[in-house]
Amino acid sequence: PELAFLALAVWIILKFDWWWAIPVAALGAWNKESFLLIVPTLYPLIRRRTSRTAAFLGVVVLCSVCIAVYVPIWLRFSHNPGSTVAMRWLDQLRFFLHPRALLFSTQEAYGVRVLWASSVVPMALLIWTVWRGWRQLPPVIQRHGQIAAAINIPLYFLFCTPGELRDLSMLYLVFLLVLAVNLNELLGASNEASTAGRAHHVS
Repeated sequence: PELAFLALAVWIILKFDWWWAIPVAALGAWNKESFLLIVPTLYPLIRRRTSRTAAFLGVVVLCSVCIAVYVPIWLRFSHNPGSTVAMRWLDQLRFFLHPRALLFSTQEAYGVRVLWASSVVPMALLIWTVWRGWRQLPPVIQRHGQIAAAINIPLYFLFCTPGELRDLSMLYLVFLLVLAVNLNELLGASNEASTAGRAHHVS
């Protein structure tokens, strides 16, 4: 649901005026309070269709909607035991400084034992995929991704369980677009090779 609300908000803002995303912001915050942090990443997309002042105002309004939805929920459950967040940066430090964890950590995914996503080999593939596809993304999507990374990565190291890359959820949409441009380039190269092969055969 979090990815769905993010994708829907991005699509609406790219296609229409930003205020059409107000219901999405409300539902996104109702689904998960972190949608409030997603809203600032939408600034470059809003700015694409309007002035800096109007784009900033749009972000403020969308954030206000998220807060208006979240505060009653927080008040309703504030008496429950437990803290809002847990500091995890020391756990993160120990995890990423442990050579064995980086090289050989595994996890079970759908009954199959695979390398942990944050270990060296999967991370190298992830970095290569992003590096290869990033330059093909439109500048407005790149700026959206840069803001999302500036918010999500520090929060990940401070508050999230070590090695849980799914907590980098604010970057999901950008990563999906990176995958898309990589696949598009791969299919384009495959089609060109196929066309060239047919032409050579005919000649």
